[in-house]
Amino acid sequence: MQTQRRLSLALIVLALVMLGYWGFTVLAPGKIVVAVDAPLMSERVFDPSDMDAARLYFEENPDSRMQLKEMFYNFNPAQSAPRFEAAIDEGVQFFVTTQPSSTLTASAHLFANPGPLIINTSATSPALTAKDDFMIRIIADAELEQQTIADYINTLPGRNLLILQDGSNAAYTDPALRFFLKQLGTNPRWQVTHAKLQFEDFKPDNLNEQMGKPFDALYVLGGDFQASMGNIVQLFHRHHPNAPIVLTPWARSNTVFETAGPALRNIVLISNFPAKSKDPAIKDYLDRFTQRFGYQPMAMAIMIRQALEILEQAMAAGHKTPASVKKYLLSGQPLHTSLGQLQLNEFGDRTQGFYPISDLTKEMTTP
Repeated sequence: MQTQRRLSLALIVLALVMLGYWGFTVLAPGKIVVAVDAPLMSERVFDPSDMDAARLYFEENPDSRMQLKEMFYNFNPAQSAPRFEAAIDEGVQFFVTTQPSSTLTASAHLFANPGPLIINTSATSPALTAKDDFMIRIIADAELEQQTIADYINTLPGRNLLILQDGSNAAYTDPALRFFLKQLGTNPRWQVTHAKLQFEDFKPDNLNEQMGKPFDALYVLGGDFQASMGNIVQLFHRHHPNAPIVLTPWARSNTVFETAGPALRNIVLISNFPAKSKDPAIKDYLDRFTQRFGYQPMAMAIMIRQALEILEQAMAAGHKTPASVKKYLLSGQPLHTSLGQLQLNEFGDRTQGFYPISDLTKEMTTP
């Protein structure tokens, strides 16, 4: 009899675990469910900053008007919309998503008309820009981002520029490359060599010969905080120990910095946020995060925090429907968060500038 009871209890626990995995959420009285998603990948490839940032927010704000619903995705665009649709069918009306351009563009139609509201932290595709929809992006689009990066590279000395583009997120990197080259062309001094490859499959032998050619600078046009970007810049640095290396905002990750090795001193990262060495609020947040979870998060954790804070502000002001929250967020510019201001235009796209960060050794944290 006792064995049967234990077996029944084990089955109940297993059922609850499976319900949790598939996204089942028990709604607490008076709480508004906010779904936060993160990629379901090995931590060696993509650390769990996204979900840990959400967990830390709710740990530090136990009286929040919101309740966290965890979602997961992979980088297959065909599976993006069904996951959102399943959550919407469950009644979820608010989403904070980290999905990149490659997957979010496949789900944009779900937020084109009044209905659920989504705050995105990473999809810069111009296909999502200037749309009167229910999508708010608290990051600048690829055009503004790439114009800024090209303007910075135009201040560097030299004539020969190597561009390595990640082909695995072409919805971001293809238009980004066009914007970059157009802006770079305002200074015809540069002779550009371009190679498109799958960063996740990077093998040094495949690029070693090309890296050895005479280049004055490297631009790594990639994202998703992939650790392989560190390997790429380290190989380039071996051939060109004094040449500058420029990274996009989507490389602001301790893992990338550690993997870069001695190349780190030559890197300039164009960031959505100030250096933590120059911003006490960001440093304090990253330190709290590191103390809680044992690692320093990538920059996505900052944006997750900002997204949840502005949703909390809207709900604290009495706004509980997607339409009302959207109106609130777009009418009260700039929005203030504990990690800096957010300036959005009438379409909900971020418009503020970027920060070049050069001393990346000060950005690293070892628990």
